[in-house]
Amino acid sequence: MSAQQMWIIGLIITVMAGIVGFIIKLVTSQVIKRLDSIVDELKEMRPVTTRNESELKFHKQMIDEQKERLDDHQERIRTIEIRGSFA
Repeated sequence: MSAQQMWIIGLIITVMAGIVGFIIKLVTSQVIKRLDSIVDELKEMRPVTTRNESELKFHKQMIDEQKERLDDHQERIRTIEIRGSFA
C-alpha cells in the first residue's frame, strides 16, 4: 500500500469514528433525557402512593373496628336467643 492509500484509509477511519461517536452521543443523550423524565414522573407519583397507602391503612383499621363491633353484637344476639329459648 502506498502512503496516499494509508492516509485515505486513516481519514476514512477517523471520519467513521467521528460519526459513530456522534451517533452514540446522540442516542445516549436521548436515553438520559427519557430516564430523567421517568425519574420525575416517579417523584410525582411517590406522594400520591404514600397518601394512598395511609388511606388504605386507615380504611383497614375502620373495617377491623366494624368487624369487632359486629362480632360483639353477634355474640350478644346469640346470648339473648339462647336465654329466650330456655325461658
